[in-house]
Amino acid sequence: AFFKSLNKYLTDNKFGNGSAIKLKLAFESITGKDLNWFFNEWYFGSGHPKLNINYSYDANKKKAIVAVTQTQDGDKIFKFLTSIDVYNNSNVEKHQVWIENKNDTFEFDATTEPLLINFDGDKVLLAEKKENKSAANYIIQYKRAAKYVDRKEAIDYAIKHTEEPALFNLLLLALKDPYPKFRTKILNFLQDTILDAATIKLVETIATTDVNKRTRAEAIDLLGKIKDKKYINLFTAASKDSSYSVAGAAVEALILIDENVVLKMLPELKKDAKGRLKDAVEKADLLSKSDKDFDEISKQFDALPPVEKLSGFENFAYYIGRLNNTENFKKGIDQMIGFRNLVAPFGRGLKENISRAILDIKKIKEASKLSTANAANIDEQVNYIIEKLKD
Repeated sequence: AFFKSLNKYLTDNKFGNGSAIKLKLAFESITGKDLNWFFNEWYFGSGHPKLNINYSYDANKKKAIVAVTQTQDGDKIFKFLTSIDVYNNSNVEKHQVWIENKNDTFEFDATTEPLLINFDGDKVLLAEKKENKSAANYIIQYKRAAKYVDRKEAIDYAIKHTEEPALFNLLLLALKDPYPKFRTKILNFLQDTILDAATIKLVETIATTDVNKRTRAEAIDLLGKIKDKKYINLFTAASKDSSYSVAGAAVEALILIDENVVLKMLPELKKDAKGRLKDAVEKADLLSKSDKDFDEISKQFDALPPVEKLSGFENFAYYIGRLNNTENFKKGIDQMIGFRNLVAPFGRGLKENISRAILDIKKIKEASKLSTANAANIDEQVNYIIEKLKD
């Protein structure tokens, strides 16, 4: 009906002027339905439904209950058709219902409590939803509901509630999801997580065999943070990958575990370095720099146009974090703070990214106290960062 209606609209109005009213008339002609309510809500009106959805089960009545409240501002109430899928052990029962009041309640026969009740089972509704599903519900939703959005909702919920072992296990299961962006998202989330041997083995497999390059790069990032020299061969091979994302991730991982290996590779890597690999090579180039190079590198950073500074400040921060001379260190922090204040009016995210890079320097310095006899200098540098980031 949708495509037939569009065809009629375009045919009837070719070489002429179109309008929303003519579009509505074409849809009404094909469907035989009065669509005033629909166009008034979704075309001529504004806003969208905001829904609070509660699920319950009445064991005495043997009824599954769905209560839907529209919570958008103002008096406008949306009317729409949607599906509610009720999952039990053996099958799924699909129910079509109309939402047309501020509060609507629906009851469905169910001999036992459903494993999952899935509002908007077709996942086509344009709305903000707040649902009271349990962890067990979301696990069933990921495993049995067919839609991409079903799995996305379950993964998003699990990421926010990994304190529950079952939901953390759901994320590990989703590392094998056929959709690469899910795998990449979960690997990114796991970057600061201590993983068991079985999960690390799975990440190793992803890092070497995943068909999606960004997913492979994210897996290499995760393995790099383990800082285990057994991955040198894996990272060295990946640094030659045709994907600049994979190669860049591999070089950055090698920097973490063996600087000498990277320095030997640099001349070859510089021959064809673009994208993330270019950033990684520039970072690796800083491995040979020390306090004596501060004035030169500081001037180079100052001379960069603002856009290039945005892409280069992480490498500059990496260099500053390696400095031993406290006066140079303070000057470098001041440069980063000055750039942060310059770009702050153009977006909160820019300011936060630069502040995060400075905080990463603080973490590196704090960790280095355990392996240096110069703890007093480190304390002074850490305290300087704390003072500068008080705002």
